[in-house]
Amino acid sequence: MKKTNKLIKTAFVLFLTLFLSMTIIGTLDVSARGYTGTVTFQGEVTITPEIDGVPQTTIGLSGISVQLWKASIVFPFIGPFQKVKSTTTLGGDDLGEYSLSYYVQPGNLYELRVSRLAYNSQNRLVFPMNPIHTEDFTLNGKVALFMWANDIGESADDVINDYTDYLIEEEKFTNVLHRYEYLNWEGAIDNVDSLETFNSQVFIYILSHGEMIEPDNIWGFSFKEGDTLDSIAWHVRYGKVDPNTLEYVCIRSSALAEKIQCLESRNIFLAVEACYSGDFVWEFDEFYANDKVFVMSSTDDDPATLWIGENYEYCIYYPGPGDPPEENDPHGGVFSHYFFAGLALGKTDIQAFNYAVSMMPDYIEGGYNIGILSWEGLDEDQNPQYRDTVFNTWFDENYT
Repeated sequence: MKKTNKLIKTAFVLFLTLFLSMTIIGTLDVSARGYTGTVTFQGEVTITPEIDGVPQTTIGLSGISVQLWKASIVFPFIGPFQKVKSTTTLGGDDLGEYSLSYYVQPGNLYELRVSRLAYNSQNRLVFPMNPIHTEDFTLNGKVALFMWANDIGESADDVINDYTDYLIEEEKFTNVLHRYEYLNWEGAIDNVDSLETFNSQVFIYILSHGEMIEPDNIWGFSFKEGDTLDSIAWHVRYGKVDPNTLEYVCIRSSALAEKIQCLESRNIFLAVEACYSGDFVWEFDEFYANDKVFVMSSTDDDPATLWIGENYEYCIYYPGPGDPPEENDPHGGVFSHYFFAGLALGKTDIQAFNYAVSMMPDYIEGGYNIGILSWEGLDEDQNPQYRDTVFNTWFDENYT
């Protein structure tokens, strides 16, 4: 009797296992029970860039890997997936479209996997019921953060918008965050953290006044609170503002380097356009040597030069009441101007850096010769810095 009961229990367990397996597989995989034959899997892979959460125009992505995987079903188990077909999305008029065909048959489970470096990959079980099966994908994962202070010129917004357009249109970034005069800079990094993953490409750009706070030679840059102060960096450098007051927020190079550690991505690009910004590069060299962060600064321990136009048309003094018109404000930094110009010429990270370094001296010297760039403390020699420990080359068309 005991042996009979044991056999009954064993049979019941086997029956229940088989029933549940068939129910689950039947729910998930229609193709395993139904359609047999050649199926064309097709669709489009796109991004819909967002600026501060506002969707922009959808863009198709070329060169995205699309793979079909299958796993054999042996009740009650599903075997390991194996790649059986692959293709890449197209360019030109068919930007973002893909198509691949495969003979599907009962007893298999299928999955489409879409991926490319710098984006978050997507894996999706597919259940073809017809000869044509369409699956569209939207990728994300390329995240940019811009933080800037407007007391370097009213046209700073225009510069940030130009750089944003470049990242979206040419580098196909999916999420861009703008943080103007943002006092909670740590919160801005947290915002990036909520959008990125290990696979993400993260670009952080800072445009502000740099400062060296005496007597401790503490390096950083600042965003003013409200409009109560002009040119904070100059005031701080000459000791006219107490660095412990709440009149501005100073971001130390050490604090920023430490905060960036919260990001999962191992492919981060940090660019600082500010006076004395070389310390941000040295900070990573000294304390975060193994981090996957490309750090770039517009200068070393000297002031940095503002971009005032190809023919020095910005910031020309106009006598009379009121300020010069907005179109005569500085347009960001000289280094950043030439760096992004280099990117527009198809150069990669270090190539664009070297291009900017090569273009700056003549421009700065020309400004000195006509007396526009001769303000106190500015050295004709401006020496940008960089440190590269990332695995992939930034701004490489094979990576972007």
